[in-house]
Amino acid sequence: MVEDGGGFVATGLVDHDPRGTGAFWLSDVNCAGTEAALYNCSSGGWDTISSVCGNNNYDDAGVICKAQGDGELRLVNTSNAYEGSLEIQYGGRWGRVCGYGWDLTSANVACKQLGFTGAHTPISNMSTRGTGRYWIQNLNCQGSEASLSDCYHDGVGGISSQYCDETLSHDAGVLCRGPNDGDVRLVGPTQYMGRVEIFYAGNWGRVCTNGWSLSDAVVTCRQLGFSGAVGSFTSLTPRGTSRVLLGSLEIQYGGRWGRVCGYGWDLTSANVACKQLGFTGAHTPISNMSTRGTGRYWIQNLNCQGSEASLSDCYHDGVGGISSQYCDETLSHDAGVLCRGPNDGDVRLVGPTQYMGRVEIFYAGNWGRVCTNGWSLSDAVVTCRQLGFSGAVGSFTSLTPRGTSRTN
Repeated sequence: MVEDGGGFVATGLVDHDPRGTGAFWLSDVNCAGTEAALYNCSSGGWDTISSVCGNNNYDDAGVICKAQGDGELRLVNTSNAYEGSLEIQYGGRWGRVCGYGWDLTSANVACKQLGFTGAHTPISNMSTRGTGRYWIQNLNCQGSEASLSDCYHDGVGGISSQYCDETLSHDAGVLCRGPNDGDVRLVGPTQYMGRVEIFYAGNWGRVCTNGWSLSDAVVTCRQLGFSGAVGSFTSLTPRGTSRVLLGSLEIQYGGRWGRVCGYGWDLTSANVACKQLGFTGAHTPISNMSTRGTGRYWIQNLNCQGSEASLSDCYHDGVGGISSQYCDETLSHDAGVLCRGPNDGDVRLVGPTQYMGRVEIFYAGNWGRVCTNGWSLSDAVVTCRQLGFSGAVGSFTSLTPRGTSRTN
């Protein structure tokens, strides 16, 4: 079994487009797991396809790459903040936790991950069920895990319909212990952003902005179970930081996408953006796109050195630190790029999110499919790393799930 950098290396069925339209370019892929790209792995060779790959819908290799937020929990179907059905996120999608094997130890881990002190009661069959498919069942936590994703289970998507019928209510739920003095919460449009409130003497109260800084925001976010903060607010006024999460040429902040202003946009920054998107680099930076995006501008004046792994590593004026002189949101000042096209051996995912889907590989001027004959988690890990992710949380063979358990 292959290390994926922590957490699960698990597999399962996902909703994706199973039907490949191109030719098969590779089959019998056998990666050790350390290769830099899929084409570096042992295989049958370009366009030398095993006879078992009959161009049918069940022979396309697919992967679920590790996404930002994998293993994150939330409570749904609840009238208060302490009780509800559990949902867990994988590959950018929320799914349900099956109550089969659910106990107080696992519920304690879940509640602590959600920011509570622990669980009063585990609930293995919630009266109301969540939406979507079940991601995991048969959790077996020891109690010391930092998150539910660190506990053993049957694998992402490795679900038994005998115990976890998605048409019935088999959802795992919790009643967590209520707040203690000093606990904090966010009140706002998403679970990632909002006004900070702190609990004291039996009541939630506000925190005054006098002296409030990014350092204070970082401590608050860590207390809430996040890895840190990407910005702080004083009422509705954002205070920027030089490190944020980016996707394409829009930036996600507090669960919301915004635009990247073309002020200060150059070829070096465009190169970083294109490489982050999986291309070899940029042909041209475009500082005033002919069509503009939606929403507000989040960042401007990017200054990349060229060696950064992502645009979020480059200096800029901070989230929300926008000059209306250069970045008028009613006009088109959006940053854009023309990236270099694919080379032989480049891979891409075709599926419902940027993290999961059918694997396609470029060769001889065309995108083609990868046959599942011999396809394994090691191959998925190499593919995901080639795409710029830290590893894989699963592989799949078209519509056929492969289950596996957590590795240490």
